[in-house]
This record gives sequence, structure tokens and C-alpha cells, in this order.
Amino acid sequence: GGLKVTTSAVNAVLEACGRLHQLDRTFATFDDVRRVFDLTPDLVSYNALLLACAQPRAPQAGAALRVLADLREAGLEPDSESYKYVLLSLARCGEDDQVDEILERMVYGGTAPSSDTLTELCQESLRRGDIERATAMVEALRNNGHRVPSYLSYRLRRGGGGFLVRVS
Repeated sequence: GGLKVTTSAVNAVLEACGRLHQLDRTFATFDDVRRVFDLTPDLVSYNALLLACAQPRAPQAGAALRVLADLREAGLEPDSESYKYVLLSLARCGEDDQVDEILERMVYGGTAPSSDTLTELCQESLRRGDIERATAMVEALRNNGHRVPSYLSYRLRRGGGGFLVRVS
């Protein structure tokens, strides 16, 4: 007897742990998906792990890359949300070369980065004071047919130290 726990219920717990910056609890709960609940993790489960890895306070680029590899080994394909969290983990750890490599792989594989992803990468570059990289992300937004949020235009102009960046 008893109630059967669903994958979606466990995924809700995983995502909550990730949003609360509880990396260890997120991974422990993920491990319980199979062992305790006899469920198979799905893409949402893996994305919750990636969300936990991308938290601004303590990003975990290495863990995010391992989760991405595990996701593929499980026979799943990463979606735009998966890539978003991997890219944010890398960017927040200052791994710009790996960010560029994954962006290139995404485009080569036919997955354009989402507007949300490019916007957050731009914000992360601005947070680190990298105006050149932020400008490149704005260009990527525009090149992918996305609207550039006005607050990014403002921040780029303000953060450029007198150097006016044309973003519209």
C-alpha cells in the first residue's frame, strides 16, 4: 500500500532545493529518485540539478558539465533550459572560453540560444565589468532576432565609462 510518488512531485522538490541554493540537498534528492522512489529521472530532473549548479552565490561549472554529460548518457537531449543553466554556471565561474564553445556547439547543432539565456549572459558580463563581452551578447541577441531590453542598453551606456555603445 501507500501512495506512489511521481516524478513530477520529486522534480518540484528538486527545483525548490535548487532555487533555495541547496546544492547538496538537490543532488541527494536526485540520487533518491532511483534508489528510494524507484523512478527514472527525466529532463526536468536534470534541469533542476543544472539550476542548482547555476546559482549566483556559488556557481558550480564543473558539476554542471558533469550533469550535462550524465543527461546525455541517460539518453536525453539537453533543451534550451539545460543549456541556459550550464552557460550561466560557466559564465558565473568566469569560464568564458567554455561559454563560447557551448554557444558554438549549440548553433552548430541547430539550437539557437534563447533570448532569456543571452540576456542573462549579458547581465553576468556587466556584473563582472566586461563591457566588451556584454556588447557581444547584445549583438547575439540582435542577430538572433531578439529584442534588446532597454535596461541592458542603459546599463551598457552607463557602464561604458563615457564610451557610448550603440545598442538600438
